Amino acid sequence: MNHNIRIKKWLIALGLAAAALGAAGSAAAEDWWKPTGAMVQGGATSGSGSTSQYAGVGLVWGTQWGADWFGGRVGYHTELQLNRWNADQVGGGNKGFYQLAVLPIFRTRTDGGRSRFYAEGGIGPSVFDDVYRTRSKSFSTAFQFTNVLGAGYNFGLARQHEVGLRVMHVSNGSIKSPNPGENIIVLRYSYNF
Repeated sequence: MNHNIRIKKWLIALGLAAAALGAAGSAAAEDWWKPTGAMVQGGATSGSGSTSQYAGVGLVWGTQWGADWFGGRVGYHTELQLNRWNADQVGGGNKGFYQLAVLPIFRTRTDGGRSRFYAEGGIGPSVFDDVYRTRSKSFSTAFQFTNVLGAGYNFGLARQHEVGLRVMHVSNGSIKSPNPGENIIVLRYSYNF
């Protein structure tokens, strides 16, 4: 892929990320740009006919927004992730891909929001530095949507640590064919500041 096209894609992705983060700022307007946590994650594809490994880092922006919901509490946060994929290639070998993703996540807890356990889900835009291809799949666009469903647990005296398991689906939402999508099982650790 042409180097200038890659740079343009990353600039567009960074612009989308900045816009999403600006819109998802915390209740204190002067602190909207300060992350409230950091995360690391890793995983592997599930049932795709070839193997891709996945590792990433990210920042989390929490909000004060919350709502009572069926005896529990729903909250919201935004994640900015930089992920590295390592995918099997046709003819052998591997190729690395970088992915930038912005994910608005809704999270719910039982017991009026006091439970240490949570369930979560979200969807957001992401972009790869090149069109993702494996031995068995070929995406048609570098731009994708990333969907997550997961559950986890907070621990520590101030509940500052959390571990979670997510199922992540990446596809372009049928913007262009082919659109085989990819499913990843992700283990995630986050530290809340």
